[in-house]
Amino acid sequence: QAAQQQQQQQLANNVDAADAAAAAQQQQQQQQQTHQQQGTPGAPQPEDLIPTKFVWTYGGRQVHVCGSFSAWTEAVPLTWEAHPEHAAQGCFAVVIPLVPGYHQFKYIVDNEWRHDPARPHLPDPNGHLNNWVFLKRPDNTAAAYTQQHMVPPPGMQHAAAAAAAAAAQGGGMDWQSDPQAAAAAAAAAAAAA
Repeated sequence: QAAQQQQQQQLANNVDAADAAAAAQQQQQQQQQTHQQQGTPGAPQPEDLIPTKFVWTYGGRQVHVCGSFSAWTEAVPLTWEAHPEHAAQGCFAVVIPLVPGYHQFKYIVDNEWRHDPARPHLPDPNGHLNNWVFLKRPDNTAAAYTQQHMVPPPGMQHAAAAAAAAAAQGGGMDWQSDPQAAAAAAAAAAAAA
C-alpha cells in the first residue's frame, strides 16, 4: 500500500511537472509574440540605425563582410556593382544598417580573411589587422548614406587623418567611389601627419 501511494505521488508529481513545463512553454510563446508585435525592449529601432556602405575594390569571386556589429558571427555577402562609366571596373558593395558607435570589421574574400589596407585599421589582440569605423548619429537622418566622423582610438591619429581626408573628398563609408582619389587623399593626409 505504501508503494502504491508512493507510485501515485510520483505520477502526480510527473503530471505537475508536465503541466508546469507546458505552462512555461505557453508563457514563452506569448512573450515571443509580444516581442514580435512590440519590438524587443532595448533593441535598436530602425530610426536609430545608420545605413553604412561597405565597399571592396580588390577583386575576388565572393566577398563578405563580418564584424563586431554581428559579434563576428554573421558574414554578410557583398554584391558586384559595375562602374557606371566603365563596365569592366566596379566593386563589391553592401549597405548594412548599424547602430552608432565603434565597429571593427574585416572582409572575407574567396574564403580568406582580409582587411582594406587603404582604410583605417588596427591590430586585434592576436595581431590580425581589422578595419574600424566610428559612426556618429548624423544631424540629417534622411541622408541616404551617412557622412560619419571618424574618431580614432588612442594611437590611431594617423589613420584618423587619412579618414578625415577621405571624408573631405566625399568619403564616409562609401570609400571607394573613386579609388584613385581616395588613395591620393589618404597618401596626402599620411604625408601631412
